[in-house]
Amino acid sequence: MAERDNLVKEREEIASERDNLGKEKEESVSALVLEKEAAVTERDNLVKEKEEMVIERDNLAKEKEEISTERDSLIKEKEGLLVERDTLIQEKEGSLTERDQLIKEKEEFVAGRDNLAKEKEESLKGLIVERDNLIKEKEELVVERDNL
Repeated sequence: MAERDNLVKEREEIASERDNLGKEKEESVSALVLEKEAAVTERDNLVKEKEEMVIERDNLAKEKEEISTERDSLIKEKEGLLVERDTLIQEKEGSLTERDQLIKEKEEFVAGRDNLAKEKEESLKGLIVERDNLIKEKEELVVERDNL
C-alpha cells in the first residue's frame, strides 16, 4: 500500500509536472507566436520603409534628371548669350571702325575745306590787289584823260 501510495504520489507529481510543462510549453508557444508576430510586423515595416526608400530614390533620380536637363538648357542658353555677346562686340567694333573712318573722312573734308578757304582768301586778296591796281590805273587814266 505504501508502494501504491508512492506510485500514486509519483503519478500525481508526474501529472503535475506534465501540466506545468504543458503550461510552460503553451506560454513558450504564445511567447514565440508574439515574437513571430512582432518579427513579421517589423519585417512588414522594413518592407514598407524599403518601398518608401525606393520611391524616394526614384523621385530623387527624376529630380536629378530634371536638374540635369535644366542645367543643360541653361548651358545652351549661356552659349547662345555668349554668341550673341560676341556678335554684339563684333558689331560694336565694326561701328567703332566705321565711326573712326567717318571721323577721318570728316577731318580730311575739314582740312580740304580749310585749304579751299585759304585758297579762296588768297585768291580774293589777289583779286582785291588786282582791283585796287585796276582802280589806280583807271584813276591814272582818268587823270591822264582829264589832262589831255
